[in-house]
Amino acid sequence: MICLPWRCLAQKPCGAPFIAAFVHYALTEGRLRNVLLASQSHEAVNTAAEDILDLFRRHGGMPSLVRVGQEGAVSDRLMPFHTAHVEALYRERFRARLKENYLLAGRRLSLPQDFVEAFFQAAVTLRPVLRQIHNLRTAVAEHQVSPEEQEMRSSSLLQTVAAITENLNLPECGFAPGQDGDGWFDEVVTSLAGAHGIGNRENVRRLSKVMRLSDDWLGHVGGRRRSFEEFLVNTRQIVCGTCVGLGRASLGLSDAVFDLVIVDEAARCTPGELAVPLQSGKQVLLVGDHLQLEPFHDPLVVENTAKALGISQDAVRASDFERAFRSSYGRANGQALRIQYRMLEPIGRLVSKVFYEPGVKLEHGRATPKLPAEINPGSLDKPIIWLDTSPMGATAFQSKAGGRNKSLVNAVEADTIVKLLTEMDDDQAFQQWMADNIESGAKPIGVICGYAGQKELLLRKVAAAGLSPGFRERIKIDTVDSYQGKQNLIVILSLVRNNDDGADHTIRQGFMSRVNRINVALSRAMDRLVIVGSAKHWPLDGPMASVAATVKELELEKLARVTPLGASEGGEES
Repeated sequence: MICLPWRCLAQKPCGAPFIAAFVHYALTEGRLRNVLLASQSHEAVNTAAEDILDLFRRHGGMPSLVRVGQEGAVSDRLMPFHTAHVEALYRERFRARLKENYLLAGRRLSLPQDFVEAFFQAAVTLRPVLRQIHNLRTAVAEHQVSPEEQEMRSSSLLQTVAAITENLNLPECGFAPGQDGDGWFDEVVTSLAGAHGIGNRENVRRLSKVMRLSDDWLGHVGGRRRSFEEFLVNTRQIVCGTCVGLGRASLGLSDAVFDLVIVDEAARCTPGELAVPLQSGKQVLLVGDHLQLEPFHDPLVVENTAKALGISQDAVRASDFERAFRSSYGRANGQALRIQYRMLEPIGRLVSKVFYEPGVKLEHGRATPKLPAEINPGSLDKPIIWLDTSPMGATAFQSKAGGRNKSLVNAVEADTIVKLLTEMDDDQAFQQWMADNIESGAKPIGVICGYAGQKELLLRKVAAAGLSPGFRERIKIDTVDSYQGKQNLIVILSLVRNNDDGADHTIRQGFMSRVNRINVALSRAMDRLVIVGSAKHWPLDGPMASVAATVKELELEKLARVTPLGASEGGEES
């Protein structure tokens, strides 16, 4: 760690818990003070942060960590570390000890305890009402509230003031013109001090300063949220957030300094996204995989830029991470990590051979399946299953989604997937295993679609399939482009593309010719990978032909199964 270059890069295969180990070592053995962990997506931030928590707990510790960003995008496990939750916890702890703090301040100021108790009760009950009365009068003067409404609301508040002063045996309020709510309260305090025979009014004024300081902590003074978030960013050991989220001015990241900045999924980051966290690091580690999804750019912009510069569209789409990793600097300071821990070996071998070899041959760090051998929902008896729709001919071809949606759908694949999900739902042994081993809210089954139109079709069909509510909550349906950084115990991939529009009646691949997208789709699976679609007729120079050939090789080793679907097995068109 001490010899770590100022800038270094790591190509991380899917499922490598490298970041958690690196952060743990940096803070416990590397003598670093703080780490900023950023990523392009909330999902990747959540996963990396949860891995860090798990690793620290296994080693008997708890990191000082804060998660910044929108609450709705933070995982349940990380909510206790979210800035809003931490702020609320600080506030509640302070509120619970507020009276104790007043009494302590009173003793230090040599003020009588009965006076301090009366002062405290007036501060927390009477003062807020007085400020409301003053705010109403100001609103009338600024024509924000009508005089009639002000009169009605003030009358009610004045009754509340009278009740409080009577119950607490406080002097009456004078409501002198030209003063605000705090001025009226100061008059009450002056009268209260006189009633208790206190001659040293300077100590009383100091107690009032304690009250106003308490206001800051309890959130009554505007602008405290910004300073509190900035306080957390500058005091926690580990700060986690998305590249975009970390750019909020309230965090003050431009002025913060971190001993180490780690950017996960760096190959998906645009230059602007990378710039946000990198500005704050003494040392920087970029972690990503340029063989998976690249940054998103508008296709028209990519096409026009490629034409204007006379270069390929792939060159335009390439990330800064890829350019750096392939450069002479990257060759000197980069490292390709070879061990993946997500996928069982047969799935890992498929991904390694098609997408990484011969440059990198992945090794497999997980040999024991999470799903017991006797649990085979939907007859998923092999790590890799291909439900091949090619024997169905044109019946299983793609179609346009219809309406304004220009996306593609494949009704046969959708019906095949719904049938498989129904079989899994009917498997009582699988249901019981999930109830005993899968935590609430987790989604062990992922359905990945090559096109957004197929996702919408599947959502409708699954909703109408009559699946049990508990099982339906276990399923995640999304597109390939939204799935990087995610993983599922069982992944079902709908290829969608199936036609005879290519050369020599092969499949015109469209987006399925993009190696990065296929890599992401296949490498999300942990124990079971189910491919639904044609296993034949893919162009030999495309990635899907390589996938099909490798699955056939694994089938010979009894590690995969290709099941041809007959014309009667696909379901109805929709």
